Formats: sequence, structure tokens, C-alpha cells
Amino acid sequence: MNKEIKTRQSEIPSVMLDLTKRLAEEGFKATGVNPFFAWVNGESWTGDSPVNAATTKIYITDIAVPQVAPFDIAYIAIHLDCDRFYLALTICFHSIMEGLLEAEEFNEVISKHDELWMLQLVRLFQPSEMGFSLKWDTEYDATIEDTLYGYFPQSDMDRVIEAIRSINSCKE
Repeated sequence: MNKEIKTRQSEIPSVMLDLTKRLAEEGFKATGVNPFFAWVNGESWTGDSPVNAATTKIYITDIAVPQVAPFDIAYIAIHLDCDRFYLALTICFHSIMEGLLEAEEFNEVISKHDELWMLQLVRLFQPSEMGFSLKWDTEYDATIEDTLYGYFPQSDMDRVIEAIRSINSCKE
């Protein structure tokens, strides 16, 4: 690894703390705790846990996502890796998948997700998707996770904050 990258890696926590401070000024609560895993484990995930000085990933849990589908939790994750921010709005459908045993039941929920709920989410977040060149990805497992994500240069923290504001302002 060259010296320039090592220097940047050592600066990541301070950049993330600066971003956390700027997000707080915008009215967003950031936490170092992954809200989905905390929720699944019955722990607090409301942003009450402070971001520590060594973090490279933060989560925003107070995003105003209209309930256009039966999701359980939505949050934004921001990760800084050397020279770019990764920003992702993740919407998790967990409860609706619990207790499904038969392939037919599972396929029925997946079809409803793909044909109805996902289309509603895409329509809802289209201004942010188009305005910030974001992309959608869906993972199917014990939980369905829809993720609207994109990358931003480290030097453009203002654009990351604008994207978060845009996502938060999407309304039905």
C-alpha cells in the first residue's frame, strides 16, 4: 500500500465524525450501530448510540420513508473507503418473511414485492435516484432488502448531504 492511501485511511474516522456533526446540524441523528441488526436482536436502534472516534460507517435512522409497503425498517448507511463515500438507503422487509415455510408462500411474497411494493418504492424515490445517479439493488434471503445506493467523491461531502436531504424529502 502506498503512503498516500495509508494517510487517507487514517483520516477516515475524522472525516466521518465531521460528517456526523454536519448531519446533526441538518437535523439527522447518526449512530455507529447497524439499525437492522439491532432491531432484529431487540436492541435500541434509534440513533441514541453515539458515533465513536474510530468509525468508518455511520447510519441514519430517522429517515422519513412513507409506508408505501409493509417494510419493517429503513435507514441510510454511509461508508467512507479511501477516496469515496458509499451512500445507501436500505429498506428491510423482515416480518412479512417470518414463518414462511412453503416455496409457494415465499414466491407469493416475492411476487407481491416485485410487482407492487418495489414499484411503489422506485416511484417514490425516483427524484433522488435520477438527481444523484443512484441505483437499486434487491437481496432476497430471510429478509428482502431493497437498497438505493450510490458513490460520491470524498471531496464532495456537500453532495452526500444533499442526497440525504433529497431521500428524506420524498413523499407519496
